[in-house]
Amino acid sequence: MSEKKKPRGPGEILRDIESEALREEIARIGKLSDEEVAAEIRRGGGDPDAIGERGASHVKKLQAQKAEAKAKRDAWQAEARKKLDASRAALAGPGIKKTRGLSREELVQRIEEKRKDPRLEAPFAVAFRKRTLDESSDAELEVMLDAIEALELLEDKLR
Repeated sequence: MSEKKKPRGPGEILRDIESEALREEIARIGKLSDEEVAAEIRRGGGDPDAIGERGASHVKKLQAQKAEAKAKRDAWQAEARKKLDASRAALAGPGIKKTRGLSREELVQRIEEKRKDPRLEAPFAVAFRKRTLDESSDAELEVMLDAIEALELLEDKLR
């Protein structure tokens, strides 16, 4: 079953006519030479040279803003890369105790010790928002302890 099309209202018809007229005018102007465009502007009371100068000035201003934004972005990216490289170097080096092979009791004990560190309050809140230590598997506890020790190491090395 096909839907009946709602008849277009006068405003919609007028918008369509204006859009078509605008497209036609843009196409017509696009075919004109620079001299013909300048002559039309003069006939309309405008100064094509002044309009061109304002346009060129605006383009230069936008280009300067774009260059400034790019310089800021490049500086930010360089700083971020530097921090990332430092973090990777800290994590690649010695200092992180691997948790593989620890018993569940040892894992829980080390996590409980780390939980007392005020710097790690936020990571613990995230880590245990849905599950307690007792509900976590040994593998989850190992991953959690490795991550916490990595955060702790980064905090110490990047200060």
